[in-house]
Parts: sequence; structure tokens; C-alpha cells
Amino acid sequence: MNPRTTAVLFLLAAALGAFVWLYELEGEEGRQAALESKDRLFPGLGSDQVEWVELATTDGQAVRIERRDGAWQLVKPIEYRADAFVVDGIVGSLTQMTRESAFANPQPPETYGLGAGARELAFGAAGAEHRVRIGAQTPVGGNDYVSVAGRPEVFVVRSYRVSALGKRLDELRDKRVVDASPDAVESIAVRWPDGHVALAREGGAWQLREPVPGPADEATVQALLSTLSTLRASGFADAPMPDAQTGLDHPELVVELGLAPGAEGGEKRSVSLAMGKLLPGGDRAVRAGGPTLFLVSGSRIDDVPRTLVAYRFKQLAKFPPDSARRIELAFAAPEGAPVAITGTRDEEGSWSSAPEAMDPEKLRALVDELSQLRARGILADSMGAEGLRGLGLDPPRAKLTVTGEGGKPLAEVHLGNAREGGAILAQAAGNPGVFELDPAVGEVLPASLEALRAGFLARPPEAPVPEAAPAD
Repeated sequence: MNPRTTAVLFLLAAALGAFVWLYELEGEEGRQAALESKDRLFPGLGSDQVEWVELATTDGQAVRIERRDGAWQLVKPIEYRADAFVVDGIVGSLTQMTRESAFANPQPPETYGLGAGARELAFGAAGAEHRVRIGAQTPVGGNDYVSVAGRPEVFVVRSYRVSALGKRLDELRDKRVVDASPDAVESIAVRWPDGHVALAREGGAWQLREPVPGPADEATVQALLSTLSTLRASGFADAPMPDAQTGLDHPELVVELGLAPGAEGGEKRSVSLAMGKLLPGGDRAVRAGGPTLFLVSGSRIDDVPRTLVAYRFKQLAKFPPDSARRIELAFAAPEGAPVAITGTRDEEGSWSSAPEAMDPEKLRALVDELSQLRARGILADSMGAEGLRGLGLDPPRAKLTVTGEGGKPLAEVHLGNAREGGAILAQAAGNPGVFELDPAVGEVLPASLEALRAGFLARPPEAPVPEAAPAD
């Protein structure tokens, strides 16, 4: 074939391919968007252009919501924060409402349920006001009749688009009890009837200030902040209620948060909440600033620790499990020198031990447990040698030492006697405190030589059963 002809055919094929790509594939999305825009009741309007919405709620309230400083605010019938997610859904349903069909010369409005008594919504966008009336459902097809002020048509709209516009007043309200980001919290005070704690963030770590100074339990503090940030109301009490009726005259829980300034150079802020007694309906009244009381599930008070020990530092060991390369286990023996076992991890991540062979999976689980070992309680902040001896901690009944690459020390934990109920006494190297471990930890950490040999050693392979001699 002539080279010039080949080149021309190649260019034609490339042009055809480009046309198919741009028109059939890339252009399909644009054509679909244009088609949907043509069928919209409010073409050209975007959700971000809506400035206010007025509607009647399903519980008979006339509501007005306005966008203020980028946030939605209820201004009628009450002044209150609006639920941004719910309001954005309403605004999106309005601006993107698409007709399935339309009656250009409709019958009287009452025919479609669009007469007196029809539900009406209004909203302002781009400096103009728009009004929508919601009528009856169509006889078939799962649609509703809709009309727009200033236009003669009656539109048929999918019912699911219309149902998004029907909300109760409480559904439009922001149900967050604490409107603060956990990252902005700099101090915390928690008070309950028989105790309190005060904490502050220092150098990125939480410290106990009262009643016992020292490091705080990071996991407990983070769980508390998460609980507060996700605390949601199940209802609201706008009318004043006597504190004696709600229990807020003697709150069962008070939390005060000190917050960083909202902007550089601004003043520090604070948020407080008080939780009252359990009400007959199963809720508790919560005051969090302002006259409105939140009603929250009565059980949510259980999500907030109300003991001093819960906030105290109880981490005995913490390291990435994969960083461990070696573990040394030393057990006090009834007679003679301690029994020592060394576990090592190979390049594939498998564990083995000598001179006594431990079950590899139990050895791996032991290291995993040590990597994030936390106590459930504190027996003493410090103790003399005689006291430690009586608890099986001097010398310890079991000493577990974990090292990483190049012999880098990762953890050293001493285990002592088990208390009544099964709690295991423990210490961490460098920490004079005496801690209590949950009894379940004994199923993963061998707290004595007897426990090691009873449940952690590898079982020898079973000998094959000899076959029976054939009968004569």
C-alpha cells in the first residue's frame, strides 16, 4: 500500500477514535447533565446560592432557616443552631428537584391537591425568592404533584425527592450537646458527687492536675473527648423546667472544657455541661449553656468515667508489636535459680523459644499483649521492698523483657501474685507504682512458672498408634 495512503487512513482512524471518545464517552456525562438541568424546576441554581428557607414542619411548626457566616441557623420559631446535614439535604432537594412530566394546561389546583392547605416551601437564592407547593400523590407511579409560583404548569416529581422536604422541628435542630472539636480542648474538669479530676494538655500529652498530680491515662481522656463530641440529644426541653425536677440542682455529672482561641489572637473559650438525674422516660436533662435543655439517653452518663483511677496513667508497656525481636522470660522457681526462656522472632515473623519450646502462637499473642499492656487499677503509687516481697514482686514471680532491633529495650514488666478475684499484681521497670491487671490477662501472659508449664508450652507430637496384627 502507498505510504501516503496509509498515513491518511491512520489520521482518519485517529480522528474517528477521538470523536467516539469525546462525543460518545466524555460527552455523555455533559449531555446527561444538560438534560437533567433542562428538567429541573429551578435550572441554574446551586445549593450554595440558597440564603434562606421557609417551610412548615410535619409537626405543624412554621420554620425559617438562614445561612449566617457560612452556617445554618434556625431563626423561627426559635433561635438555635440548625443541623447542617439535614438542611443541606433539604436545600439540595429543592435546587435539584427534577420533573418527570408536566401539565402545561392543568385543571384547577384542587384537582392535584395544590389548593388551600397544600404544603408550601419558600427559599431565597441569588437575590430572588422562589415558592414551591407540594400536592397529592399521583394515582400511580410513586410521584407527587408540584407547582412553582409564577409558572402555570403542574409538575410530576418523584416522591422520594419530595419526602426529603418533610421534617419535624427537632430533626432540623443541631443535636450536638458539645459544639467543640476534641483537638481544640486544652483543659478538662470532671466533677461527680463524690469526686473530681482536673486535667490539662501539656506538650501534647495530658496531665492530671487534681487531685493527684501526674500523667493522665491518654486512652481514657481521648475516649472522654470522643464521647462528648458524639453526644447527641434525643429531644429538647425549651420551656423552663425546675432544677429540682431535672436533678440539675445537684448534677450527677459536670464537665467543663477549656478551649483554644477560635482564631489567632482571640480569647480562649469554654464549654460546660451538667447532667441531671434519670427522668421517668429514661432520659436525662443536660444543660450546656443557654436556656434550652437537651434530653439524652440516661445510659450515656455511663460513657463518662467517674473514678479517679480511670484517669490515672496505667500504661505498663507500649511499643509496635512488629518492632519486637526478642523476649526474655525469667520465672522464680520453688528451689534453685530462676528458670529462663528466650523467645526470638525470625525474618518471616514467626516466634520460637529455647530451651523450653513455647507454643509459637501463644508466644506471639504474649508479645502482642505486652505491646499495649494497661492495668485496670492502681494498688499503690510506691511500696517498700518488704511490701513488694509480700506481693511476689521482689523478686518477681515472672519478669518479661522485650527488646527490638540491635537490642533496643522496648518493655520490662514484672508480674507478682494474683489477688482474690484473680487480678494479677504488676510493675513496669522505672515506675514505682504497683498495678492490678485484669484476670483475663493471665490467659495471655504467664504469671508464674506453673502457669507457663500448664498452658504455654508446645505440645510434643503424638506418637503414631501401632496397627493391630491381623487375626489368624
